[in-house]
Amino acid sequence: MRLKQEFTRADVSVKYRCLVLEKTVVLQSRQLEVVGSAMNEAHRRINCVVEYALAANRRADEVNGRVDRVAEYSQAVKRRADGVVEYAAAVNHQLPEFKSFYLRHLHWKGAIGAVAGLMSSI
Repeated sequence: MRLKQEFTRADVSVKYRCLVLEKTVVLQSRQLEVVGSAMNEAHRRINCVVEYALAANRRADEVNGRVDRVAEYSQAVKRRADGVVEYAAAVNHQLPEFKSFYLRHLHWKGAIGAVAGLMSSI
């Protein structure tokens, strides 16, 4: 009988340990599912951040392209302004000569008008 009690007690102890192990396995399985779910969420968030970073890089490239075009346009405007300044300087340089030529023209025109008036009165 004593042997039977020992086996029974050992059997109960083994069953208890087995039950505890089964509960531990179930608990750890649930914990692994939670960890797996958290990892999936982390991967999803990381992918969203990567997509956002790529979109930001594309936008930055677009802005850089626009800045380059504005810089080119600014250079073209500066070249045109320099051309206008050069033209104005050339006009300023020729202006005194034109004024003297125009004054002579007015004197000749007046003289021609006076001669024409005298000729018509004759």
